[in-house]
Amino acid sequence: DANVFTGGVSLKNTGAQDVSVTAANDLQLNSVDVGKGKLNISATGALSQTGIIKQAALADAMTINAGTVALGLDNVLTGRLSLTSGNAAITSSAGLSLGASTVTGTLDLNLKGNLDQNDYLKVTGASNITMANTGNVTLTDKNNKLDADLTIQGVIGDVNFFNTGAGGLKLKNSVQNLTLETGGALELSPITVTNKLDVK
Repeated sequence: DANVFTGGVSLKNTGAQDVSVTAANDLQLNSVDVGKGKLNISATGALSQTGIIKQAALADAMTINAGTVALGLDNVLTGRLSLTSGNAAITSSAGLSLGASTVTGTLDLNLKGNLDQNDYLKVTGASNITMANTGNVTLTDKNNKLDADLTIQGVIGDVNFFNTGAGGLKLKNSVQNLTLETGGALELSPITVTNKLDVK
């Protein structure tokens, strides 16, 4: 059953046990420190945080289902994330792997590692990805559907992007290799593709 929280929630767990929390209203996470089990977070309203979310290395899958998501602290998200929300902003110092994800608003990712996926990503609004540490962006699922442009900026390694939607790709910084197949436009600010450019 869904809970009604009037204050912040902290979660702590070790080992491989699964952890789930469900809120019938907004949910503020004070701190989350969990082991290798599944992590499931659900909120009818807004999901926010005052402390970081930290999963153990090689953690199992993580799901977030919320009205909106604002997780802008230096989180350590090691499990594959399936996201369902309106506007979503997520930061992870461990990079990010996406499972099946639907965002009916804007998507803003700030990552210090690689971004990849094993299932579709569907986004209605604009998407923005900021990379650090020469992270690679690999979004190649054949069911990706981004209806608005994806902007990638920061310290970027390789970019491999497939999109069936109308959204294009805007690159704000130089990349090593670029492979692109999308129904939208490609916009390159004055940048360098160091090795290989493949646009279909």
